[in-house]
Amino acid sequence: MTKSCPPPSTSEVSREEQARVLCLRLLTARARTRAELFGQLAKRGYPDDVSDRVLDRLAQVGLVDDIDFAQQWVAVATGGRRKRQARLGC
Repeated sequence: MTKSCPPPSTSEVSREEQARVLCLRLLTARARTRAELFGQLAKRGYPDDVSDRVLDRLAQVGLVDDIDFAQQWVAVATGGRRKRQARLGC
């Protein structure tokens, strides 16, 4: 027989919801890495387990994706250089 975990307390759910709302607000401004979001949550006093659960869920639904973030960053960073080179005939 497996032992089930007790449901989270109301305050824990509320804290998790607050962390989720914060992350969504930060992601509205721009894409962020998991580490950036984790740091912002830690800075505001969220426990690691709450942060991990929220960030795991955001990753599951595709809102936090470090590989995609890195690819977008490189595309933006090199895109400007390519445009300048094209104007200069390089």
